[in-house]
Order: sequence, then C-alpha cells, then structure tokens
Amino acid sequence: KLVGKEVARVDLPSKVNGSAVYGIDSRMPGLHYAAVLHAPVQGEKAEKIDDAAAKAVAGVKAIVPIGGGVAVVADSFFTAQKARALLNVTWTNTAKGRKYDSDVAMKEFVARAENLGDAGVTYFSHGDAAKEIAGGARTFKASYTSEHVAQFTMEPMNCTAKVDGDKIELWVPSQTVAFVVGGVAAVGGFKPENIKVNITLLGGGYGRRVEAEYAIEAALIAKAVPGVPVQMIWTREDDMLRSKPRPLTAQHLIASVDAQGKLVGFQHRVVAETIYGRVLPPAFKAAGNKDAPVMEGADGVYAIPGHLVQQCLEDRGIACSFWRGVAPGYLKFAIETMIDEIAAETKQDALKMRMDLAAKSPRAQAVMQEVAKMSDYARPRTDGRALGFAFSDTWTSFIGMVVEVSMFQGKPTVHKIWAAVDCGHALTPKNIETQIEGSAIFGLSAALGEKLSYKAGEPQQRNLGAYTLLRAAQTPIVTVKVMPTDNEPGGIGEVGLPPVAPAIANAIAKLTGKRIRTLPFPQTV
Repeated sequence: KLVGKEVARVDLPSKVNGSAVYGIDSRMPGLHYAAVLHAPVQGEKAEKIDDAAAKAVAGVKAIVPIGGGVAVVADSFFTAQKARALLNVTWTNTAKGRKYDSDVAMKEFVARAENLGDAGVTYFSHGDAAKEIAGGARTFKASYTSEHVAQFTMEPMNCTAKVDGDKIELWVPSQTVAFVVGGVAAVGGFKPENIKVNITLLGGGYGRRVEAEYAIEAALIAKAVPGVPVQMIWTREDDMLRSKPRPLTAQHLIASVDAQGKLVGFQHRVVAETIYGRVLPPAFKAAGNKDAPVMEGADGVYAIPGHLVQQCLEDRGIACSFWRGVAPGYLKFAIETMIDEIAAETKQDALKMRMDLAAKSPRAQAVMQEVAKMSDYARPRTDGRALGFAFSDTWTSFIGMVVEVSMFQGKPTVHKIWAAVDCGHALTPKNIETQIEGSAIFGLSAALGEKLSYKAGEPQQRNLGAYTLLRAAQTPIVTVKVMPTDNEPGGIGEVGLPPVAPAIANAIAKLTGKRIRTLPFPQTV
C-alpha cells in the first residue's frame, strides 16, 4: 500500500513551523551548559590547568578536565564561553599529528601512488592487469588528488546528558546509537543497560555524527556534576578544530586500450588515510585490512579484462572519518574523467564507450540512455556551454548524470544537472528525488571550493570566512528521474554525489581542452 507511493514526510511540518527539536534545542529543568576548550592538535592532553580566573566568573559551576580538553559548566552558554576564554592550559606536545602538514603529505601521497613497487593491499583484482597493460596498443597515465573536506553540518556537535547514580541519560543528535552506548560505556564507566539514549533530529549528519566522541565528552562532564543536566555545545570553531574530515587521497591510474580503442587493462592505485583501521579495527582486520569506506566504488560494473585496484593506507595522526559519499566521491572522479579522456584521445563517443563497458549491466545502460535523453545529450550546445557526462554504480544503485557548464574568467558555472537513477524498488520516489538533489549540490560545493588544510596538525580553516561553501546563487537547476526496477532497494542518500565532479570536469575539458585532476578544482582553469 505504501511502497512506491508519495507518502508525506512526518518530519516536515515541524521543520517548517519551527517546532522541530534538534539536539541543541533540548531543554529541561535545571539545565546547565558546557563549553569545551580543546587541545589545538588531536591527541594532546591538558598537562597543567590554571583555572582560577575562570572559576571566579559568576555562574560557573565546575571546571572539568576531559582528556583532550577542559570543560566549563555554567548557568548559561554565554557564561561558559566567557569563563572558557579565561582558562590557561598547558598542553602536551607529543601527538603524532603535531607533524602533520597536509600540503607536504599530499606530495608524499602522490609519490607513493606513482611508486608501482609499493603494492599495498590488493583491494580488487580481475584478470591480469599487468599483462593487458603491457600488451595494449596505447597507454594512459594520470595522477589525481583530493583534499580534506569537512562535513560542516548546520548544527554543530552537541549533546545533553544527566547522571543519576549509576545511570545516565543522553539527548543526542547521532547517526549511530551503538557508538554512543559503546563509547559512553567504555570511557564513562557506565553499564550499557544503564545508558538511555534519546536520538533527536540532526541538523545535518553527512557521516560526522557516526562517531560519538562529542557524546562521550558530554557524559564525562555530566558525571562530574551528578544530578545536573548539562548541555555541551561546540561552537563552529570548535567543530572545525575537532573535525574528522574525509581522508586526503592521491590516486594513480594506468589504463591501456587495444587497437580498436577498447579498454583492456586498468590499474588503479589509491593512497589515503585509513577510516576502518582506526574506527573499527576488528572489522578492518577481518576484512584482510581492506578499508571499505576508503575504497568502495573502485570496482563497479565496467567489464575490463585486466583490472587491478591497490590500496595503500596512511596514518598521519589526524582522525579521518565518514563523509557524504566518502570514497566514491573521489574514486569515481578519477575513473570517470580518465574514461572521458581516453574516449577523446581515441576519437570515441564517451557515452558509447561507457555503454560498451557496461554491456553486462542493463540497469547501468538504462540510466545512461535515459539521462542522455533527458538532457538531449546528442545536441551540441552553443553560447559557450558544454555538457559533461558521468556514471556511478555504488551502494547497489545506478545513476547517470549530465551537467551543463560554461566558463567565465577561468571559473565554471554549472547551469543544469540532469540525473536518472535506478535504486531498485523506489520506496518513496519524491524523497529519492530530493536525496539526489541534495547530494548533487553537496558534491558540487565540495568540487568547486571546499578544502580543509592542516599545518603542524592544526586546521587552518575554522569558519565560513575561510572555508568556502556553495552559495545560493551558484545552485543549478536539478532535474531527477527515478527509474524503479524489481530489484532490492539500494542506498540513495549519497548516490547523487559521486558523478557530479567528474561530469563537471568532463564539460570543462570540452570547453577548455584542460583536464582537471584535483578536488577541489583549481581556483582558475
């Protein structure tokens, strides 16, 4: 009765009229607030705390050391922030991240990606890639990079907690209850059965709220003032300082075609910081040290006789984590722009080349054909505009995407996006459309300018003045067609992101003749 029908979302009325309760909106009698002064670099701890001036501020209830920071509990958040500014803390200086410079690391990552002698871990293998590449009529090589990007949720991290005896209750905007319970039990010393978690609405998640260190901080603070409900709030600057961004990556691709231009050999090397190796070590080890969040999307439905994907992981002391689209966001960028480049250099139609590669996947071919029809892809554009195409098949969902782009003073403007998506049984088609729209815009923002850089382990962008997000005037028209099929439902929340960057880059190449190999794109092309 409901599958495939347009069912009204139960959350929309409250979000529209302002009555929706997010984590930061939690209120209860006797509520106090906490502001946290974090160490400037991940992994450092407070060595010496001079809190005399902070304690003298009227309204301050407690100063609580919590490992990587020092919290101030007060009768208002304003008071807590005021007192926090008066803390004088000496931090340890031993964390591995102290040496981290993302610009330097990127050069080292590229060098490692291009060092074919460093085999890393074989993530995927089909046929004999080395043999096919060696025997090909023509070989293509290119290296690609992607910078750290932050989730930058509208609502910064926060959590409200109250301890009563050996029990604790939390009100938290989290994506993963198990991580909240597990973390609070392990670090806070509470039995799991004594932990009650109330999940509020999230002011954006995008993977940032999968981990729960902010909930653990709130639990430790509340434990120091039993019986008092405490709402811990990170400011935007706190949020960026304690960001767990998408991993920095470098990729090196080697592709070989036969005399007819058919792709026969493909070697894809990825150097990136680990996610599962840090977040879920047992699962990482059980998977043969394969890091799925870092690598998923590297294989796909394209039928290539010799295909090798190699994973080379790094740990530079900065915790990298989940982000909307994570691996497919940078992997499909490299794959889809390389395919377009090969098509152009071998005088092939880029869409037909993809159709041939996806010959064994009718679902993939169907979304490609449909989006080509939607965008009138065969019709050349005029007035300085061009179309770019890209495809993605991650999370058992298939999407074809076309973008219309123009250039002005070396900068791209994306005017339109068309997308055709098959996620199997389309449970609520309208919601699928909005998910594609949202993830496409999210990916567009990251491609055009988002970058979080580190010097000596400290993030250099702390708010919107330095961290560039897409503005409303840059938002294109997005047209989505949902193509239901009789297959198990696939993922949809991130599906619109992976094809955006490569589609734009492919359009830019048509307009300028220049191939983009970096995320975000250069400031001028």
